[in-house]
This record gives sequence, structure tokens and C-alpha cells, in this order.
Amino acid sequence: PSQREMFKRLYLNIWGDSAAVTWVDMAVYDQGDARPVELSDLAGRPVYVGVDLASVSDLAAVYAVAEDGEGGWLVWGRQYCPAEQYRRRVADNQPYAEFQESGRLVVTEGNSIDQDVILRDLVDLCGELSVREIAVDRWGALNFLQRLQEHQLPVAQFGQGFASMSAPCKEIERAILGRQFHAGRDPVLRWNFANVRVEQDAAGNTKFSKAKAMGKIDGAVAVAMAIGRAIANQAGPMIYQVPGARPEGLLFV
Repeated sequence: PSQREMFKRLYLNIWGDSAAVTWVDMAVYDQGDARPVELSDLAGRPVYVGVDLASVSDLAAVYAVAEDGEGGWLVWGRQYCPAEQYRRRVADNQPYAEFQESGRLVVTEGNSIDQDVILRDLVDLCGELSVREIAVDRWGALNFLQRLQEHQLPVAQFGQGFASMSAPCKEIERAILGRQFHAGRDPVLRWNFANVRVEQDAAGNTKFSKAKAMGKIDGAVAVAMAIGRAIANQAGPMIYQVPGARPEGLLFV
């Protein structure tokens, strides 16, 4: 939908309400998300985890991803909300009660995110799965990153700019359109993706925009961070870095 709106504006001079246009067609998202995904489905696979702690008073997100062996992604995670904010959101008729009942939203005590609960869950996650890296925003969560390092967890710093986010955002879009994005019907994550709006730079790089989002997108950002680290670790050495390799047929521009 977002690409269609951009085409209409740039090529046909038809201007619509871009703020009301979802990033992807959620009916297509649902077709790929029909299969159940449990934490145990990620066992025995290389797992990458994304942690988004952008807000200390609303939602924080932890999501683990693994390739499914068929070109798609298995996604499992939780989001966290302080009790005071949870009560406000329910009073505002937002579906937080439904999210909690699903088991995908953890309500913690107090009026701010309880990082101790998240830290314990990450330690448990690393005990159950083969977690290769935990991606954490290098600017927004330095203290939490240090705490993870103190527990000797495999931390990787991750930026939120176009350079870091473009590749995983495009990979998520590819997987959703190919019905290969499997998140076990996680209602909080689906809500996040329905809220996503993107920014694009002059070079065509994209990233999820929290400023333009129609609601919380913390889970989508955490998934993008995790897939970003998975992609980075898939990349092999360049041809000129392989001993004895002969780069015949390569075109240098």
C-alpha cells in the first residue's frame, strides 16, 4: 500500500492521505501468519534477538527470530508495559487487555518499564535457545547494554538510522509479501505492524518511522533489529577477501 501511494503521488500527481496508508496489506500479513509459532520452534536454530527500550513509560519489546529453512522467518517474543500505563491504555479503549490475555504482553509493577524483568527473561531465553546475538540500540539503552554484558550475554550494538534499518525493513517486507513471515498470530506484533509508516531517503533506503507511526511500533522495530543482525551474520567475505579467488566475470562500475 505505501508503494502504491508513492507511485500515485510521484507519477500520477494524485495526492491522498499518506498517513492513513499502512506499510503493508495486513490481509497479506495474516495469510503468512496463519501457522502457530512457539518458543520451542526456534530451538536448534541460530537465533537473533532484538530489544527495543525506546520508551521507559509505555512499551518495551523483546523478539527472537530464526530462519525457518524455507526462506522465511520464525518470530517469537513479548512486550512489556508498566501497570500504571496499562490501566490508562485500557481506559482509553486500546486493546491492551486482549494483549495481556494472549500472553504476549507482560504487565510489570510501577509506572516505568521494569528492566530487571526483561533482563531475567533474556537470561532465560539464552538458556533455552542458541542465541547468537542480542541487538540493542547503541544510543538509547547504554545502561541496559552494560547490564547485559555483565551477565556475559552476546550483545551487539545496533543503530536506528537508514544504514542499519534499511536492509532488515526490506527483508521483512519481502517475507510478508511472500507469506513467509511467521509470528504465531501475536496480536501485539500485528498491531505494531499495522501502525508502521516508513521514511525513505534519496537513495531509496527505508526505515520504520516512530514520528509518523499511527501507534506503537516497538515490536516491529525489535524484529527489524534482530533480522538485521541475522542478515549481517549471513554475509560471507567479499570475493577479493577469499584467498585464491579469481574475480573473473565481475563488472566493476
